[in-house]
Amino acid sequence: MLPLKIIIENAKRVLVYGGGKTGSSCIEFLQEKGKEVILLDKSPQNLRVPFFLESSDPENLGKIDLVVKSPGIDPKKSELIQKFQQNQIPILSEIDLAYHFFSGKIVGITGTDGKSTTTALTTELLRAEKKVEMGGNIGLPFLEFCEKDLDLAVLELSSYQLEDSNYLRVNFPTILNIANDHLERHGTMENYILAKSKIATEAEIVILNDRQKDLFLHLENKKLFFGFHENSDAFININDKTIITKQNKYSFERFSLFGNHNLENLASAILLAELTNVSSKCIQTGIDGFSGLAHRFQKFLEYKNSIFINDSKSTNSHSMLSGLSSFTKNSNLTIILGGIPKEEPTQAMFQRLKELEAKVYLYGEAVKYWETDLGAMIGNQLIIKRTIAEIVEDIFRNLEDTKQFIILSPACASLDQYKNFEERGNDFMNLVKIFTNE
Repeated sequence: MLPLKIIIENAKRVLVYGGGKTGSSCIEFLQEKGKEVILLDKSPQNLRVPFFLESSDPENLGKIDLVVKSPGIDPKKSELIQKFQQNQIPILSEIDLAYHFFSGKIVGITGTDGKSTTTALTTELLRAEKKVEMGGNIGLPFLEFCEKDLDLAVLELSSYQLEDSNYLRVNFPTILNIANDHLERHGTMENYILAKSKIATEAEIVILNDRQKDLFLHLENKKLFFGFHENSDAFININDKTIITKQNKYSFERFSLFGNHNLENLASAILLAELTNVSSKCIQTGIDGFSGLAHRFQKFLEYKNSIFINDSKSTNSHSMLSGLSSFTKNSNLTIILGGIPKEEPTQAMFQRLKELEAKVYLYGEAVKYWETDLGAMIGNQLIIKRTIAEIVEDIFRNLEDTKQFIILSPACASLDQYKNFEERGNDFMNLVKIFTNE
């Protein structure tokens, strides 16, 4: 590979492939650097740059010195990307581009689930003693703060971003977990694991989940493990509500998030904070003060002994099951499932709902895929409705004054009835507040 500095300095005319928030950031940043920029996208953007449709003939694009590609574009399915590769035109990710201009160190967080929560949590633990910003796949694109005077950037990195980023070197990487996801892009679990593993390229230490040691035997980095095994480098002791590292014992008694999966996220964040030399006192203060992310197992209301939780960011079965990991059949659960199902096994999810004796509402496109098998598993505990609005109305029509958890954890994409998971979560919360007059 050519050195990144040479690629960027020599590029006079740059193609930004893919619009949206990240594409807009790329265009603005590159123009500030004196580059001539054109945009290639599936639909016109309200931007003052020459625009070409994704279906354009490459010959009509003119001379291209550099391509900055959106992570959503699969290079194996894009004839244009393949053409650029054949013509030896450099292709960078937005992360690679920003990395060239960043002078601090990078904390990188990836995994199938929990990335956003752990990124926000790690940032909270670091903030008291470090100059830090978070971004990447959450919040701001890296380009929007890569030239700030910072000690650390905390980046949430998806497998797509990592697959595209050949120059990025993360100083403090963690891989939270691995489950079946995005196989339509990566093809096999082996490829998916390798994409995630790129976060550890040339890093001295990588932080891993002790339940999944065997998946990362190929990594030659020094490994630190977090989990529920007493030999872990960050041992989650459920009995006395502590996480024990070689440096300190931290209490999670005042930690605001539910679920064993969030304790794993916390243990990983603690190890990251310790590696960046944050004091134990500040780490504990951050643990006690963290309030969580919107739409990720967000406890937003208590009403008549009922606790309402918005987990709209749960868009696959693994994420949904992680959220339910600390509940039992005596928890009195009502779960709302629905949306557009992903291509993944459902047996474990349906079996878990049966074990929990949960009442399950099912809505949207998932009804035609899941109603028969889920109904056979849980019988009359399954209730079919068309929309979340109908579900909330039915919940309040039958609400009893007993302790229970009512959780929107769809295990599906939102796009059959909503623009995104945020809109879905906000709709659920607003509907609940209307019925409770909150």
